[in-house]
Amino acid sequence: MGRSLNTRLSQQVRGKIVDRMRHLAAEAGVAVVTVPARNTSKHCPQCLTPLRHCKAPDKPTVAGWKWAICPNTGSCGWQGDRDQ
Repeated sequence: MGRSLNTRLSQQVRGKIVDRMRHLAAEAGVAVVTVPARNTSKHCPQCLTPLRHCKAPDKPTVAGWKWAICPNTGSCGWQGDRDQ
């Protein structure tokens, strides 16, 4: 259908999903906060130390820095996929 129409349709569906989530959360009394994705994988989710990024251990041949490791090994040692 073309790039611009596909983009518009995708954004419309996402908007409807967000509206429905906000509606259900309001019924349950839960606040919904929209967070921009930029820099969300910069700090450890447990101790807020800046993360060190590296290749995923299960996919060493794939390009990119998909894996994050907390350098604070003494008390934290968290590691995992940056996108989860």
